[in-house]
Amino acid sequence: MTADADGSATNGPLEQPSIAVIEAVATATNRDPIDLPCLHDVVDPEALDALTSTGSADTRVSVSFDYDGLEVTVDSVDGVELRATGRDGN
Repeated sequence: MTADADGSATNGPLEQPSIAVIEAVATATNRDPIDLPCLHDVVDPEALDALTSTGSADTRVSVSFDYDGLEVTVDSVDGVELRATGRDGN
């Protein structure tokens, strides 16, 4: 994962996208993953993993959702991208 000065973070292709989301958000917010809201309250982690872990350039899949004050995009090719929403997700 890489974090940019504008608050965004990106990651490459993923094996377990739901875990990568938790790790990316924890890193971006400087918090322990256990202190984050339950991801399951926002998106089905198993469905997220199934949809986004098997893509290729020809069958690219992208899923976006708000989580803990961030806009999270999980892309089957590019991985996790985070953008500040300007809203508090708690």
